[in-house]
Parts: sequence; C-alpha cells; structure tokens
Amino acid sequence: MAGITASFLGSRYFVFPGTTESVWHQLARFWLLYAILALMQAGVLFIWTDVAKLDYRAGFLIGTFLQMVCSYFGGKHWVFKR
Repeated sequence: MAGITASFLGSRYFVFPGTTESVWHQLARFWLLYAILALMQAGVLFIWTDVAKLDYRAGFLIGTFLQMVCSYFGGKHWVFKR
C-alpha cells in the first residue's frame, strides 16, 4: 500500500505535474488502474505458465513490461488526464 501511495504522489507531482482535478478522484482512478494492472499481470502469468506451460520467468518479464506501458498510458490519459 505504501508503494502504490508513493507511486501516486510521484506521478501526480513529478511525472504529470500541473493537474487541477481533485486528488481524491485521481486517487480512486489510480487505485482502480493498479487493481486492473494486477489482474492483467496475473492473467498473463496464468496463460503463460499454466496454459502454455512456458517458463514463468519470461512470462513475468512480459507481464511486467505490459504493466509498465499500461501504467504510464493509463496514468497519462485516464488518471491524470494529460
């Protein structure tokens, strides 16, 4: 929880500064985005390792890359609306 809060504060004030929307609305969307990203990561790992029977390390890297990209664009266009 502390890591996500630090990520939110860093994104709000350093990555996407100058937003004027309520911090509470942004925080709610940020938490929802991270919940969706966690489910996406779990889905990638499930398909990669349990269904396809491939090495979990490669699936973890792929899921992490997708999570990073979706986190940036989700933050930019949905949470902080820039």
